[in-house]
Amino acid sequence: MPGAAFSGSHGPDSYSGDYIMKIYTKTGDAGQTGLANGTRVFKDHLRVELYGTSDELNSVIGLGLSFLQQELQSGSVQEESFQSVEEQLHAIQSLLFELGAELAGFPTEEGSILQSDVDHIESWIDDMNRDLPEMKQFILPGGEASSAQFHIGRTVCRRLERLLVHANRTMDPSDAQPDRNAGGTRNETQLNETNQQKQGTGEKGKKAMDANEILGSTGMIWVNRLSDYLFVLARHCQRLNGGQDIPWKSRMQRPSRKRK
Repeated sequence: MPGAAFSGSHGPDSYSGDYIMKIYTKTGDAGQTGLANGTRVFKDHLRVELYGTSDELNSVIGLGLSFLQQELQSGSVQEESFQSVEEQLHAIQSLLFELGAELAGFPTEEGSILQSDVDHIESWIDDMNRDLPEMKQFILPGGEASSAQFHIGRTVCRRLERLLVHANRTMDPSDAQPDRNAGGTRNETQLNETNQQKQGTGEKGKKAMDANEILGSTGMIWVNRLSDYLFVLARHCQRLNGGQDIPWKSRMQRPSRKRK
């Protein structure tokens, strides 16, 4: 989907029902793709890694929702509980699609993620967490299929966050060019100057960071909250299925694995 949805001039705001997306264009057969502004880059370009990881996270969430639906059909999960989670996840998946477009360079006036989106996800976390037992120790990923899948989701979300931090620290958002062999025009001196500016200290360094972000602070906060949401959701799904957290046990707490 990213190759078709986030390349050229086609983004979430310009899409209409009359437009038919081609599944294959043959333009990427040599290892290059087009960003939202039409720039050709190699497929290992950091922007491609960013929106590709956003798309991966979206797919992981979709699979988790499918598992939860199977648990609903088997009678393990109640309809009302499923519908609440489904509504939240569909909203999150839609936002991830818009986030991917922004990361691919699609221009937005105020960013793909708004403060209201952060408020919503924090409210959902609080609502689910209110009914969960207090955590007094680390827990192991696993349990019911939906729970295990959302644990995978939170780790993919953390990877996306790490990539975003790296991009904000090292990339110039006005330059979507990859290395010069892919047809870019930016030279290495300019890249080094941008990196030095972003890694500056004090108020000057802070302003440089604020002015040169691939994703703004609200978007970064939302991605951070999303991983928290997926962790709480994993616990919530375990509870919906009548299960409990799987507690982590240290080596000394595991009788068969005590040091001799």
